Amino acid sequence: MASTVYMFHSIGKLSSSDSADIHYNYSNDKFIDFLKCVGPATSIVKAKEMNNISSPVLTFDDGHLSNYDAALSLVEKNLGYGDFFVNPAMVGKKDFMSWAQLRELSRLGMSIQSHSYEHIYLSDYAKKDQLYQLKRSKLEIEDKIGVGVLILAPPGGRYNKVTEKVAKELGYQSIAISKPGVWKKKDQYLIPRIPVMVHDSVMKLSECSEPRSKSMRNLQKKYYITGLAKKSLGNKVYEKIRERIIGGDQ
Repeated sequence: MASTVYMFHSIGKLSSSDSADIHYNYSNDKFIDFLKCVGPATSIVKAKEMNNISSPVLTFDDGHLSNYDAALSLVEKNLGYGDFFVNPAMVGKKDFMSWAQLRELSRLGMSIQSHSYEHIYLSDYAKKDQLYQLKRSKLEIEDKIGVGVLILAPPGGRYNKVTEKVAKELGYQSIAISKPGVWKKKDQYLIPRIPVMVHDSVMKLSECSEPRSKSMRNLQKKYYITGLAKKSLGNKVYEKIRERIIGGDQ
């Protein structure tokens, strides 16, 4: 058994002043069509609780305001659940969900998890800084939501061995990463995810449920190439070049 874990960001039409990265924005119509295609989805937390790694898994990074309506759609249409990774420093600010909205989602069965305290690339920082980001995020979410935080999703998928060590020390049971692949074992620490981009078709995403599909292989190849670029150039230089080419900040 194995699950494909999908990584969404904002859902639906964005205003011209919205801070979300348009390249990771996904239309609401395609989002619903995708869920109808792959069947009811679950969250990492629920999959672990049920000891059932077989259904598609939904995750949402950043805590964008549009995720609130997306989550309500999941409940209203009986299409499943998801994990919502938030930065406590951004909660309640323009374009982001409030603590009241996040508590409501938690009551509806969604899981609220850590995206670190601020949206920074953890691999650029020393252990003490990473410890601060992961510990403060975990404690604040647990205090505001009232449920344990068990999973970390590093912003931008940037993490290193220090991140893994600190996360384990703080009690995180898993790290949801941006490396394409499938989730095979309940207790594996690094959980691969499929990044969903603005132009991705429902067919392409559904094909990623097959580990050896062409869509999956293409994503893995792209991840390998961009990974080499990030490693050789460094995050800051890589992001500047990326912004010049396609725009966006993630």
